[in-house]
Amino acid sequence: MKKIWIALIIMVLIAPVYGKKKKKDEFYYYNMGVAMLQKKQPNRAISYLVKAAKMNPKNFQTFHALGIAYSMIGNIDKAEYYFRKVISLNPAYGPSHNLLGVILTEKGRYDEAEKEFKRALEDVAYPTKEVVHLNMAKLYLKKGEKIKALASLDLAIAANKNYAPAYALKGYIYAEEGDYAKAEELYKTALEKDRDNPRLLFALAEVYEKEGKIEEAKGAYSKILVVPSDANIKIKAEERLKKLEKK
Repeated sequence: MKKIWIALIIMVLIAPVYGKKKKKDEFYYYNMGVAMLQKKQPNRAISYLVKAAKMNPKNFQTFHALGIAYSMIGNIDKAEYYFRKVISLNPAYGPSHNLLGVILTEKGRYDEAEKEFKRALEDVAYPTKEVVHLNMAKLYLKKGEKIKALASLDLAIAANKNYAPAYALKGYIYAEEGDYAKAEELYKTALEKDRDNPRLLFALAEVYEKEGKIEEAKGAYSKILVVPSDANIKIKAEERLKKLEKK
């Protein structure tokens, strides 16, 4: 679940908050819960959101946020419960169908997950359907269906031509198939949309190595060392750079 929760925070932030007519305390607890999610403090978020849910047990947005919070701490059973709770209150709510699909994919329940993603895409009010198409592509990859995965990624790009993760995942698929020229092109496009992303730079550097473009690989690894990134990827980039410099 480590990679999932970053996207999950975004989902709760785009969900509409309570209107002015709601009780002030309920509004306060909900927004404090969202604030804790933004600060990556899911346990504190849960304590606030539970209070908001008790004050208004029919507000699906609070349960959606609870599903996200439990996903962040790795309790996917509880997360599934809350996303299903949302759907019971608002059957058309795409974000919860999408995140339930992510949970079911993690559990290996692929057919159920695919149905949830399709339900998410039926939500005409869902503003970021490219995320759903990306998640569906990941599902197809787990099933070994690369053609379907690529088709889903094309739909993600059609929904949002600036959606870097779709280009990046396409790059990964082509790299795995040994089409490094295509992978290079896609990673470069992804970097145009998400400039200086260290993970994209690392993936591009690896492709350069596969192509025998050593100087280009060195340049990409070197750039990782100067852009904001976590310590682990910097260490890996430095190790790869040292190996290349010895050649």
